[in-house]
Amino acid sequence: MCVFTHMEPSMNQTDTNPARFPYLATVVAFIAIVIMLGLGFWQLDRKLEKETRLEQIKFAAQQQTLRLVDVIENYAEYQDFAIDAEGQLLPGSFYIDNKLYDGKAGFNVMRGFETDSGILMLDLGWLAATAPRPAMPEYKALSFNAISGVLYIPTDNQLIKETNQQFGSFPALLQQADLKQFERHLGRDVLPFILRTQQNENAQFVRKWEAVT
Repeated sequence: MCVFTHMEPSMNQTDTNPARFPYLATVVAFIAIVIMLGLGFWQLDRKLEKETRLEQIKFAAQQQTLRLVDVIENYAEYQDFAIDAEGQLLPGSFYIDNKLYDGKAGFNVMRGFETDSGILMLDLGWLAATAPRPAMPEYKALSFNAISGVLYIPTDNQLIKETNQQFGSFPALLQQADLKQFERHLGRDVLPFILRTQQNENAQFVRKWEAVT
């Protein structure tokens, strides 16, 4: 006769499957917290930067118009100031692509303006794109020897790669207002800033500049 003995588990038996600490989840959560904190501080910095720029624009608007020759040496101090310049408009238009206004696609049109202080790049304003692409919109001929506008220092977006290598061929289609690209197309040096022309200079262009993006 077989006798089956029921064995109760020993209280001293060691658990062979202990609960593991969630290292991976902890690391992922820690990284996420660090990233969110970094983004938060970045947003605060951007907010402060925009507020500072708006104050600068407000201050500049209250100052008298300056001559181009007076700002050459310390141009960085005069961003957003009104500037008068005299010279001669150079042939050849630059079309800066992918510019939106009122929900419509278009271009910012730029020209070189030769002055006694060097070639000043003028942003003439925005024109709506015409079909079919990639044709660029035409505008009425311009002729002037004096111009007024606001001094603007452009910044390069490193994510934008320029593809136009047909230097000296106009009209030139560019992806951004890149001073080095202007120089390569013109074959000459240009001043290290741009003049955003005043809205009342020529009605065919839209000149509602966005100071802070």
